[in-house]
Amino acid sequence: MKRMEESRSIVFISHIGEERAVALRLQGLIKSVFADAFPVFVSSDPGSLGGGEEWYHYILQSLGSAKVVLVLLSPESIDRAWINFEAGFAKGQGSRVIPVAFRGLSFDMLDYPLKGLQGYYLVALKEILNEISICMGIPLAAQIDLMAAGQEINNIQLDLPVKKLALDLEETLDYPVWHCFFHLKNEGNRDVEPLEVTVLVPTAILVHSWNQNLSGEFLRTGEELINYIHHTQITYTNDSRGGLINDRRMFSPEPLVACLAPGMTSRVSPLHFDIRYPLEEHELENPLRYRIIARNVKKVEGTITLKDKLMAPPSTRSRRIPPE
Repeated sequence: MKRMEESRSIVFISHIGEERAVALRLQGLIKSVFADAFPVFVSSDPGSLGGGEEWYHYILQSLGSAKVVLVLLSPESIDRAWINFEAGFAKGQGSRVIPVAFRGLSFDMLDYPLKGLQGYYLVALKEILNEISICMGIPLAAQIDLMAAGQEINNIQLDLPVKKLALDLEETLDYPVWHCFFHLKNEGNRDVEPLEVTVLVPTAILVHSWNQNLSGEFLRTGEELINYIHHTQITYTNDSRGGLINDRRMFSPEPLVACLAPGMTSRVSPLHFDIRYPLEEHELENPLRYRIIARNVKKVEGTITLKDKLMAPPSTRSRRIPPE
């Protein structure tokens, strides 16, 4: 075992492809600070892979030679199978695995085994470098302006692709009913192709049962029990094969927007229902829930608090004044 540990002489930076720019800058920083005293492997770096090598086997070979493995963790990467594989492989062979959180990720968002490891936020460059120095048994060889390096890495982060979707509720009071519609929002900095939107609303607050007018290929409904509360589930999918069930076919179903640009919103017209007014206090405590699936984006799950939306002064949203 000791001989195997002595054969490990590499710092390995585990990352996802979308975040290669950060990994490469961190690689450059480590190599500068330690004056190239040891290899720093980054799979996105052609120089790390070597010419003519089969990349998969070379990555595993380099991982097997790693004494220290820095695992770059962000909201985009924590669920990626390859990241977790590399971390687990390194931990199993006795390498020092150091989780490095950035892009707004907090360590309490991690699951075990990564959650049980001592990690650092990427802004703590000095602590990360000192940890590498201790593990590798090599002192820092050069003085680097870490504040400037940290600012450069932060600027790189701001340019990284972010695909972030959310759902917003549009409500109008038509006494004694709230008419509720939804808007899909792109809060990221890249175009996104939505594929499916699901809304879950507590069944008891609906004015009437939700009627399915479109075919099951396009729109699906069901029931789901959440925290002992029955919810009506409505899923709207971007499937062009959908059509009306009734024979008259007075209109064609409108698909989800094909592409949503950064900062843009799109009304998801078929996702609408009526909620009775007023709601009891305990009913306002139960949120609406939603799920969004988009191409090449991690599934989004969120909530909309009814108290924030359905407690505004009626005069600002009402089309009809309640009777005296």
